[in-house]
Amino acid sequence: QDFAGDLRSLEAEAEPPMKVTMGHTVLWLSGANAEAVAAGKETLRQMLQWYWPTSFSYNRDLGTADFVDILRQDPMLRWLARRPQGAMCLDGREGSGWLCGDAGYRNPIEERVEALQKKWASEHWEMDLDNYGVAMWLLGPSGTGQWVQRMQTDSGATIRVEPNTLKVKVEGRPANVEDGKKLVLEALEKLEAKRKAEEDISVKDVATKRAKSVLSEHPPHMQAILESLRLLEARE
Repeated sequence: QDFAGDLRSLEAEAEPPMKVTMGHTVLWLSGANAEAVAAGKETLRQMLQWYWPTSFSYNRDLGTADFVDILRQDPMLRWLARRPQGAMCLDGREGSGWLCGDAGYRNPIEERVEALQKKWASEHWEMDLDNYGVAMWLLGPSGTGQWVQRMQTDSGATIRVEPNTLKVKVEGRPANVEDGKKLVLEALEKLEAKRKAEEDISVKDVATKRAKSVLSEHPPHMQAILESLRLLEARE
């Protein structure tokens, strides 16, 4: 009764209005917009953990979308989740999941998820890239894939560069993943060094051009000071 009363309070206090429907095995939310429903969904998760702390658990950082897909496809986890003593739900978009049921239902699922997480961490590595240009650098000249293919050959790992999502992913055996990760990071260090070298050259060029037009107009004892100032201005 207390839980049902809190559901009604959630409806009454929601702005914009939202409707919460409770069935035998489902809670259904509908609202005027996606933001209202998302906020109500988060509130419901907190309520469920409050009312049933030993029977309901929610993990908002379960893993990446790729890892959640691995969980969905795992035969043992699918079998464990189908048992009638509880329920499990995975959300790949959020990278989250929730679990409800007695200890006999939840414990084997939690142990299997933990085992898969350890395996995934040893066989997978990924990194967010700063921009599209960095992704193209890893792929190779004109995005041909020449450099990423070379890194794959040298490491023995599968390396995927995704310009659209701005990610680089390395998969394979643990030792191969470490080698692939090392090659990717080395390639990014080379790119950073190249950028710094180009910036230094351009700064000196700008400073030199400005200095040539101004230094000759001043006495020799002022030229060294003015040259330093031009360099600072060019950097800015």
